[in-house]
Amino acid sequence: MTRRGHNEGSIYKRADGRWAATVTVGYENGKRKRKSFYGETRKEVQEQLTKALADLHQGLPLPNERLTVGAFLSRWLEESGQPTKRPKTYTSYAQLVRLYVQPALGHKILAKLTAPDVQALINRLLEAGLAPAHGAICACDSACGAQQGRQVGASGPQCGDTG
Repeated sequence: MTRRGHNEGSIYKRADGRWAATVTVGYENGKRKRKSFYGETRKEVQEQLTKALADLHQGLPLPNERLTVGAFLSRWLEESGQPTKRPKTYTSYAQLVRLYVQPALGHKILAKLTAPDVQALINRLLEAGLAPAHGAICACDSACGAQQGRQVGASGPQCGDTG
């Protein structure tokens, strides 16, 4: 087996028998920040490491297991939403997130958010007859699409849909 090069991460077997992979995700205040992945087999860990390296090369941040949907959306609104959206769109997104998305999904861990969770929120909004359901979808799609390169409401209506 050959040595890995710089910025390729490392894979090793732990004393408890599980496999681990680590990759440097950057530096903060001069200290190296690393992300670790664990699995039962070397292949499983290798796949996780490969995906993480691909995300890093695309400029996407690695998921933080403790980041909640509420914290993510708040940060997105301030860092990305406000500078890139028109003022009225930003105000609308902020209101939709505060009134509908935050109470329903704000406590959920972002890494564990699933399409059925989002679909359940959309269904509740539609059943309650709330007109902002489509706007809430657009706000979530815009936030998650910008952050993760994919659409959250992929199984539901998308921004721009008329039906």
